[in-house]
Amino acid sequence: MPNQLSTPTGEFEQVASPQYNGSNSTYSIDQIYKPQETRQNTITTSCLCRSILPVIFMICIVIGILGAIGTFSSQGKVLRTLNNPLSLNAETLPPNAPNVSCASRGTFLSNASCKVCPKRSKVFAVYWETPIDCLDFTKSSAATYVTHIYWSFAWMETNGSVSNILAGKLAMIKTCIAQARSQCIKSYISIGGVNMRWAFLSLTSSSKIADFASSAAQIVVGYGFDGIAINDVSGNLHSQGNWKKYAGPNVLAYLTSLKVELNQLPRSNDEPVYELTWDEFPTSLNDNCDTTFGDYQRCFDVRVASIVDRINLLMYNAPSSVDYDNYLDVILPTQWAKVVNVNKIVLGGCIGPVGSPGGCAYGAVPTSTQLLSYATQGAKNYGGVIIWTGSRDFIVNQGAVTIAMGSTGGYLN
Repeated sequence: MPNQLSTPTGEFEQVASPQYNGSNSTYSIDQIYKPQETRQNTITTSCLCRSILPVIFMICIVIGILGAIGTFSSQGKVLRTLNNPLSLNAETLPPNAPNVSCASRGTFLSNASCKVCPKRSKVFAVYWETPIDCLDFTKSSAATYVTHIYWSFAWMETNGSVSNILAGKLAMIKTCIAQARSQCIKSYISIGGVNMRWAFLSLTSSSKIADFASSAAQIVVGYGFDGIAINDVSGNLHSQGNWKKYAGPNVLAYLTSLKVELNQLPRSNDEPVYELTWDEFPTSLNDNCDTTFGDYQRCFDVRVASIVDRINLLMYNAPSSVDYDNYLDVILPTQWAKVVNVNKIVLGGCIGPVGSPGGCAYGAVPTSTQLLSYATQGAKNYGGVIIWTGSRDFIVNQGAVTIAMGSTGGYLN
């Protein structure tokens, strides 16, 4: 960033003032630059100064603009920018970023050398609200259990493309991602949320789907994410009464397009593949999943499971806490485990109270016993667990729920 202009001297400030008429000043502009020279030299210098100042000023402006938009890196390399004026160079970190010397994703610094991160057998993921700084969290004991941070949310434009401007400071988010990476914690961008339900339903043409997928992949590159989490919570009510029939084909198309875009992103041989996850309602395999007026209700298309890397079952926002026991004890083993690879199933719980920022949206709040059961069963019989939201738990509880679930489920190893 260019240095801020210093405060002008009293003499120059007076000369530059619009109220100065040129007759009462002790110094002329020539005397300010070279007061000891002869008049001939002074005039010559004055002319040169007057001539060159605008040139210097314009050069500074151009350099400042180029630096601000990220056209060139400090090494002189041209950086990739998005279609949005905001430049998101994945190689550039803010000045207060942690000292991460390992350029490759999936590696960490140990004894002055970069090593491949150990593979964690189970997922412990937390949703994290983008406006909230996660740096203190990544340095806390709660983070030792976490494998993935899902940054929520990226929103979609009316043309189907994904906005690359998140609700949070760019420098803060990239610093958090870098710190998490140095601790072998992956960061995903979660696209969607309840306000984007209709945006997903608008992805009805090949051009919109292509724009959606390519813009989403650019965000991954720009911020340095490790994957994408799709939070499409549209249902039957706004899909002509049958989400699977009318919205399902477009969902399969945009997920496939996303997967292709992610697979085409450049990466070194030692870097992990970019991953894609899907959020789903636990009731989507029930017999009544095709209820015409079901708002947050739909039937699951099993072909989704063959495209994505994991399916996050949102086992919260149910009418009664009894529903959560039913999800865990009945729905999961008798329905989901029969149609989806259990290692792809991640159990999701929310942290209350209802309506609080980053808390449960509606319905019953899962009890602490139920959340611990999610963690235990997720580690033992399924692919892991995910919390909505880790940001709330850390701010309100100093990460107590994350620690309890992580330790109970044995996610540290």
